[in-house]
Amino acid sequence: MILTILLPTRQRIKGLLNVLDTAKDTWDKYYPTQVLVKFDEDDVETREQWNQVREKYNSWVRTFVWQRGRGYLDLYKYNNTLASFANQYTEWFLIMNDDAHFTKKKWNAEIFETNGVGLNTPKIFLDSCELFPCVNRAAYGAMGTISKGNHADTYLKMVGEQANCLDSVNLGIVHEAHKFEDTVRREGQAVYGKEWDEHQKLIEGDAKRIREYTGNPWSK
Repeated sequence: MILTILLPTRQRIKGLLNVLDTAKDTWDKYYPTQVLVKFDEDDVETREQWNQVREKYNSWVRTFVWQRGRGYLDLYKYNNTLASFANQYTEWFLIMNDDAHFTKKKWNAEIFETNGVGLNTPKIFLDSCELFPCVNRAAYGAMGTISKGNHADTYLKMVGEQANCLDSVNLGIVHEAHKFEDTVRREGQAVYGKEWDEHQKLIEGDAKRIREYTGNPWSK
């Protein structure tokens, strides 16, 4: 029974270390937790900075490097690939940002103990701020991915609502105020504006797969 945190990062070594340190300082040791970090291939500076401190984290953090692709627009692909590298005993996947941090003691216990469900019952949690989605192994297996949209919180909220498997859990995560570059914002809006119908079909498809997995394909 393991919780796996999916954490893509780029050019934010201080933010990355803050996530890792606050996660470990506040988690409940009873529940094994690991972190999978994705570095961009061209982000040499951050990787060099990480190599200077990595020994502190080697026992519970695994790192991977591959091409940046479209950056923020491929964020969902980063998380899906990281999930595929997770320990086979992972029961929950938590999507995390490198500009956020944990503040609540035993936050990981909340995931396993709040509205607890069996391993074969799909469940999607959103933190109380409606960010940082958490997907259990059954939901991941039903959908085949963690998320098919780079706004994973919105995507999974809509999937969970349609599949009737959404709940809220208070993880005490604080999201730092971060101003996205205008170019990134415009690119994201353009993609959703142009492909919104297709995006909706993906959401409906994943919700249907979860409902079929639970044996009730028509419920919403």
